[in-house]
Amino acid sequence: MTVSRATLIARAALRLGGHSGTLSFTSGVSTRAVLAGLVGTSDDDSMYVGWHLFMLDATNETDRERTVTEWDASTGTAGWEVARSDTVSTSETYVLVPDYSLDEFRQALNLALRESKRSYAYTLPLVPGITRYDLSALSWLEGSDDIDSVWVGQSPNLLHNEDFTLWQNGSALAPDGWTLAGSDAAVARVATGIHSPYAARVTRATADATLYQSVPAALVQYLTRSANAPLPLISFGAWVTSSTASIARVGVYNGSTTTWASYHTGNGVPQFLSSTYQMTAADTALRLVLSVNTSAGAADFHRGVLCPLASIPDQLKDRGSGAYLADAAYAAPRNVGGLPVIDLASSYGYGQIIVHSRRQFPEMTADTDVVEDQYADALQAGLLRWLLDAMKPNQDRTRLDRIRGEEAAKWTRANKKFISKPVEEAPRRVTVMGA
Repeated sequence: MTVSRATLIARAALRLGGHSGTLSFTSGVSTRAVLAGLVGTSDDDSMYVGWHLFMLDATNETDRERTVTEWDASTGTAGWEVARSDTVSTSETYVLVPDYSLDEFRQALNLALRESKRSYAYTLPLVPGITRYDLSALSWLEGSDDIDSVWVGQSPNLLHNEDFTLWQNGSALAPDGWTLAGSDAAVARVATGIHSPYAARVTRATADATLYQSVPAALVQYLTRSANAPLPLISFGAWVTSSTASIARVGVYNGSTTTWASYHTGNGVPQFLSSTYQMTAADTALRLVLSVNTSAGAADFHRGVLCPLASIPDQLKDRGSGAYLADAAYAAPRNVGGLPVIDLASSYGYGQIIVHSRRQFPEMTADTDVVEDQYADALQAGLLRWLLDAMKPNQDRTRLDRIRGEEAAKWTRANKKFISKPVEEAPRRVTVMGA
């Protein structure tokens, strides 16, 4: 379940003594509307004059806020000066609140999102023989203090967010670690995942659409410059669902050409599409490509696999990297020249580094942007905490300061719960018996 920015704003307005409900326009009139729930609730025709009326269902951004200039208490009708420029519906959601503008609500919410951090696990592929890893890919780090722990996993998968669980930038932008390409291509988070809560639905419109992830350059150099001959055979694949034949497939790009697995048959059932690629010394990249091509259509991708093995192990195919052991590593996070790095106590072969760090919530840029339901109450509290910092002329702060204090305390308590450090499995007691 998720909660939208519009809903968070409405809930915060109610906490301040505002109102929310549905408004109804008279046909052809876009400067007056009846606010449901406020009809005949008083006999004061000046009660809501000067209040801010948010109409967040409006098509145009310029029509989403008006200042109430007229109020008819008996009919619950609000009036304003500048007419709506869009085609108004007969029933929309409204928010009515004193003092604070829509922009102030939005800015306060984004400040709460920036100041709130939650645990985030980022997967880096190990490079055999290397002990120092720069964390430039973790752009949200404000320094090594944001790193809570470092683990080393035995999974051979070279990908981050292999099962599309993480969507930091929103449900309509590429999932974490992946890049969308193709004119008019679209990607969406859908709740059809077979190995995680979500899958990535890639849609082709006018040109081929691809969702891809590249292996770090340091590992590509190791794979192509290894003293061990022959160069490694790469296995790749993904679980794919499509209802259109011969449009969805998986490939590996080497910097110049792409090697493809077979197409999905279009029977609407998840299929694991896979193949292999023999690396060469001329390769300049290693990239898993999830593609919808040939004609318009869509496909759901559930898990991607890219590993330096002759074949994909069944446990990786069916259960993912979670099927492999991972242990806390002896690692020293530090800042080197302003760039956070980790130094491992020893080098490893192929596998994964899992960096657990603290990451801010993404800012919301549209009223339809959402956040997971379990964070909604805390972020609403953060919105009010930052919103009420702004003081208005002739404003009675007695009640507002009390609300600010209560919501600030709630937001602070919740932030502590957002951080969860992984704990190693406790050692099992073993009793050695005599013969």
